Amino acid sequence: MKFSLILATYNTPENYLIKFINSIINQSFQDYELLIIDQNKDDRVLNILYKYDSLKYRYIKTNIVGLSHARNIGLNEVSGDIISFPDDDCSYPDILLSDINEYLKDNEHYDFISLKTLDEKTNEQLSYTPFLKPTIINKTNIFHSVTSIGLFIRKRNMTTLPQFDEKFGLGSQYFSSEEMDYVHHLILDGYDGIYLPYFFVFHPKLPELFEPNVLYKIKNNSLGHGAYYKKHFIKNGMLFKWIAISTIIIRPLGGLFLSILSFNKMNCRKYYYIFIGRLVGFIRYNNDK
Repeated sequence: MKFSLILATYNTPENYLIKFINSIINQSFQDYELLIIDQNKDDRVLNILYKYDSLKYRYIKTNIVGLSHARNIGLNEVSGDIISFPDDDCSYPDILLSDINEYLKDNEHYDFISLKTLDEKTNEQLSYTPFLKPTIINKTNIFHSVTSIGLFIRKRNMTTLPQFDEKFGLGSQYFSSEEMDYVHHLILDGYDGIYLPYFFVFHPKLPELFEPNVLYKIKNNSLGHGAYYKKHFIKNGMLFKWIAISTIIIRPLGGLFLSILSFNKMNCRKYYYIFIGRLVGFIRYNNDK
């Protein structure tokens, strides 16, 4: 099966993009196309691509900045059987495409899979993929089982390719949760997916709380979480509603309370921004706009 890798890139350090390209060139399975959606105003990406003769890519320039918008451009251009959405700062193990190709050939009942994410330096599993065993993905566990860089989807079952909601994702109104919303719609359309912890992609470790602008980024990401749950709140059952309330209110306030008791000032600020961001995102989101 052929892979279509949709890479949206904007303002990433050149060393990250070079690392990702090298990880694709070094794949043991070489039936792929890399669709590069370049949102930069300059030619930094082209200057890198000119150095690679063996890379199988298509280059698309857009003047509109937005992760979901760029991925939608790529979705309209894919020719492969399996679609994925790598970030421009992630990288793949050398046998990843081969492993996924074999798994999907042997497990035709799954329409999509989601992989765990490891810190590129320490191999430590990152916190947003906590499951330790294969887990069927449903609407109530998307938050903990799906990341966009670890998502691989069969194209065969798609009569019309689903599009990302361009309200979500970096560069849009809500800075995150585009992959949760996308998978939610896949599930509503009858797609079956599974989270697989024995396959993984590499990603830089999340910044520490004391680093510049981290709390601002936490708040912005939390806006997307709240907006996602607001978008799907009415049309889902009580379990989903309870998870939404827990994610938006109970868990952040619980973390804030424990941080106060332990006199952890930085964690207090973190959980405060998570709570405010998710609550504001939930209140602000309007399905009619």
